[in-house]
Amino acid sequence: MVTHRQQAASSVRRDAWVEIDLSAIEKNLSIIKNWMGTEQPAPQIMAVVKSDAYGHGAAQVAEVLLASGATWLAVASVDEGSQIREIASGAPILILSPSPFWALGTAISDSLDLTVTSISEIEAIADVARKLRMCARVHLKVDTGMHRIGCPPEKAKELVELIEKLPELDLKSIYSHLAIADDEESVRAQNNIFSTVLKDMDYESRKNAQGARLIAHLASSDAAHHFPFSRHDLVRVGLNLYGLEATKNSKTLTPALALRGRINHIRDIEEGEAVGYGLTWTAKRPTRLGNIPIGYADGVDRKLSSRLQGLLSGKLINQVGRISMDQMLFDITDVPEAQEGDVITLIGEENGLRIGLSEWAVMLDTITYELACRLRVRLPRIYTRRRNGQ
Repeated sequence: MVTHRQQAASSVRRDAWVEIDLSAIEKNLSIIKNWMGTEQPAPQIMAVVKSDAYGHGAAQVAEVLLASGATWLAVASVDEGSQIREIASGAPILILSPSPFWALGTAISDSLDLTVTSISEIEAIADVARKLRMCARVHLKVDTGMHRIGCPPEKAKELVELIEKLPELDLKSIYSHLAIADDEESVRAQNNIFSTVLKDMDYESRKNAQGARLIAHLASSDAAHHFPFSRHDLVRVGLNLYGLEATKNSKTLTPALALRGRINHIRDIEEGEAVGYGLTWTAKRPTRLGNIPIGYADGVDRKLSSRLQGLLSGKLINQVGRISMDQMLFDITDVPEAQEGDVITLIGEENGLRIGLSEWAVMLDTITYELACRLRVRLPRIYTRRRNGQ
């Protein structure tokens, strides 16, 4: 029988949940704005909320970011943009890659901004907009060295001139994407190519359909933080909004995401007994085991088996045995007061101790981006706000 002995946020559907601290996201955005220093005019901030805001919940997070000073949102696809449009009625939302032709009508009808990289994409969007009797907002993406998505730099001016000739299109920005955003030499090399593209098209004197100056943007989180020359008119910030860095814990930002589960079963085993699928872990002493209902179906990688730790009653404890689809075991022998219903924190802070998502990333030779996105599979989310700095 599970009892909820500890005071903690909890889901009414499962004894396992992701907890999102919205005040941390507000604080992180404030810090990011301070990175821009006294630049005038200050670069606008495009908040990247793709993949359900990196697993944090796009609808709730987008609303907070817009209220806290972000002026643009960015997503990966038309369906992501349309979902956010329901709660962000007036904010510009950029789809960061070319969209399939069959989704263009939806994108234009939902006032989503479209990325273009070629003549065929430009003409397809103009054709759909003409049929809808609407004007489509477009952004030209230029490949300055990542060689993934974007037009060749030497083609950029030609494509801009084509867009300007089409009354169904409204060009909003020219942008590119950094390959190694934390490396100054690489960023500077791409920025030089980007700046040349802008100069060749006389970007400073160009105006869009409303007579406003075009926007240029290149910098992502790391570049916006460390390399002021890359900021231009707008910075696209993603991971740092959520208090995360790719492979290390941030010294200045506050992680917004925690992963917790309640103990739903406790049992004792003797020294020499083995546990879990494959019986891969054997007790070296009489051991008390606590089970929580979180597994690899929730996005916790099976390769973390017998490697990850948790926090219980302010103490670090070890996960033991193979992580299964819906369950995992912890050795709670050194927390004798633990009972069913107590909360184990897998990611997050408790009594001054913190386990960061970056620790998992290092163990798995991956990045926190991937791991945060995995946790959105089926875990319910609880949204909280800290008060008085607590």
